[in-house]
Amino acid sequence: MPLHLPGHRVTRTAAALLLAAASMVTTLPGPAPVFALDPPRPLPGYTPAFVTEREPGVWYDCTWASAQMLLDKWTSGVTIVDRKRLRALSGDDDGGSNLTDVERAFAEIGFPLESSPFGSTSITWPKLLDRLSQGGGAILLGDYSRLPRVNGRWDRAFWSGERENDDHALYLDRYDPKTRRIFVMDPLAPAGWTGEWIRVSALKLFAWRTGGGRLWAALTPPALAGPFAGVDLGDPVATADASALRVSWPVEGMQEGWTYPGSSATAEFIPVSEADPIDPMDPIVAARPAVVPAAVRAFPADEFPPAPPDLSPTLVDGLLNASVPLPTTPGVYRVTVSLTDHRTGAPIATAGPLSLYVPGPRAASFDLPEHVSAEPGTLAAILIAVRNAGTESWLEPAPVPSVPPDLQPHRNTRLVGTWVAMPVAGFEETAGPDGIATPAVTTAPAPIDLGPLALEPGDGLVIEALVRMPTVAGSWRLIIDVVDDQVGSFALTGSAPGVVVVEVRAPVAGSNLH
Repeated sequence: MPLHLPGHRVTRTAAALLLAAASMVTTLPGPAPVFALDPPRPLPGYTPAFVTEREPGVWYDCTWASAQMLLDKWTSGVTIVDRKRLRALSGDDDGGSNLTDVERAFAEIGFPLESSPFGSTSITWPKLLDRLSQGGGAILLGDYSRLPRVNGRWDRAFWSGERENDDHALYLDRYDPKTRRIFVMDPLAPAGWTGEWIRVSALKLFAWRTGGGRLWAALTPPALAGPFAGVDLGDPVATADASALRVSWPVEGMQEGWTYPGSSATAEFIPVSEADPIDPMDPIVAARPAVVPAAVRAFPADEFPPAPPDLSPTLVDGLLNASVPLPTTPGVYRVTVSLTDHRTGAPIATAGPLSLYVPGPRAASFDLPEHVSAEPGTLAAILIAVRNAGTESWLEPAPVPSVPPDLQPHRNTRLVGTWVAMPVAGFEETAGPDGIATPAVTTAPAPIDLGPLALEPGDGLVIEALVRMPTVAGSWRLIIDVVDDQVGSFALTGSAPGVVVVEVRAPVAGSNLH
C-alpha cells in the first residue's frame, strides 16, 4: 500500500480544459485570524466552496484542493488559504504530497490537524462517519480506479489506470445515515461543480487503510452551533435622541449558562424625498432636535444632553441594545438596523424599515389623542397640542421697508391634517375583474387646514379642532404636520408629524345612536 501520494501526472492540452481555479482571498500567518468560533470549529450546515485542481498542464493538486476545502469547512469560510499557498507552507515542492505535508501546512497557520495513519490520531470508518455526522469535514485518500464508473467520469484515463498510478484525494463534507451516502467534492471535477452523494460501500472500496483498519484521512473538529443558537430575540423597540438611534431587542429563550458572545450593528439610512413619501405603515421614530432653546429644556438631567452612542451592542437586563449615530443632515430616512454575530457573520436580528425623523432648526412636537372613533361623515372634536420645538420663529417676518406689500415675504405657518387610509383586517384590498388589486378605500378626503401657528421657539398652543370624518368606513390615520410657504412640510425636513389613529365605523343597524 503506497504511503506517499505522488499526485496526478495526466497531461492535457489547454484547449481541452475548463480553466477554473477560483481566485481566493488568502489568510497568511501573522496576526491572529478571526475564526468562526474560538477555538475554530465548523458551524452546522456550512459547505465550503468547491475547489478544482484542473488547470493547464499536469494535474497534481488533489490533496491541496481537498485541504483548501477542509480549511474552509473548519472555519465556515472565515479563513481561506488557496491550495498553492498551502503547498508552499508545507515545504513540499517535488510534485507529490501526503497528509503529513498537510499537517505541517495547517500547523503553520495554527490549526492542529487530526490525521492518520501516521498523524496525531487513528481514524477508522466508524470515527470518520461519526465526525461527518457531527458536521465535520474530511479528506480521504484512495485509488481512483476503485470508484464506480459514474464517479470516475471526470478523468477516464486516470480512472482506467493501474492502482499504483491512480492515487487520489477526495474531500468529504457530510454523511446521511439514512441512505448510507456521503457528500463528496472531487477536485477532478470542473469549476462550478457542487458535489454529489456517493455510497459508503463505494468509498470503502476506494479508501486506503492499514491492517488495523486505520484510514489515510484527515478530519476537522466536529461542528459546534453558533453563539446565538437557541436564542430568540423579541420585537425591537426603537428610540432616538439628538445623537443616536437606539434599538433594543428583548432576549428570550436563553439556555442556562448562556453568555452573550458579542455582536455587530449596521444601519442602512435611505433619504426620503417628496417624490418618495414615507410608508404610513412604517414605525415612526423621532429624534430630539440637535439644538434646543433654553425654554424647551424640560428633559430630566439624566436624559439630556444624550450620551454618545455605543457602537458595540450590549446586553443589559435582558435587552440587547444597539446604537448607531444619526445622519448629520436633517430630513426623513428609512432605516433598517441589522445585528450580526461578529465572529461568524451570521444574521441575528433586524429592525425596520422604520421612518426616522432627524429635525433641523424648524421642528414641532405634538400631544395628541392616540385613538379616535366616529361614524362616517360626522364631526369629531380632536384636542391638538403643538409646540415650536426648534430654534427658528414661526412668526411672520418683520416688513421690509423697501419692498411693496404684495411682495413682502410671508411664512404663513399653519397646522395641516392629511388623511391616509390604512390596510387593516376587514378593509383589505380587493381584486377587480382584471385581477389587479385595488384598495378598499380609493379616495382620501382633502387635507384639512387646522389654523395658523405664530409661535416663537419653546411656545405652544392647544387647538380644539372639529374634524370632519371620512365618508368611507375603515381604519385611517390623520397625519398632523406643520407647513409654511418657505420650506413647505416640516415633516419632509425632519420634524416628525403627529399621528392620530381614527376608526370610522358605520352605525350598527337598529342602534339609537345619532
